[in-house]
Amino acid sequence: MKIKSHTKLNLYSFISIGISAVIYFIFMIMDIFYPPKDNELFLLITISLILVISIIGMIYSILSSKSLREREINNICVPKVDLFLTIAALIINVGIVVLTLPALIITIKFMYF
Repeated sequence: MKIKSHTKLNLYSFISIGISAVIYFIFMIMDIFYPPKDNELFLLITISLILVISIIGMIYSILSSKSLREREINNICVPKVDLFLTIAALIINVGIVVLTLPALIITIKFMYF
């Protein structure tokens, strides 16, 4: 059975959400059990990694929505579940980017100013 392109893109998008969540929880666990005295650099790397992964997931969501739109234009039936998953993945990834960007700016501000 061949997997459709928008389904693969949705899968990649949700994998990026999962990877971002795992990185965040690993950081929180390490911060609880091993509190470093100067963890600004580690925090900067973690936030940057989460931001990059979420932006990649957001791009996959946008590509998936374009694929679904092309299917609608060609009069191919698009299941509502696929549309819902695409929109949900996009909203979650945009939310992660919106919440992570100020944290990155604040971290850089405290490190260098």
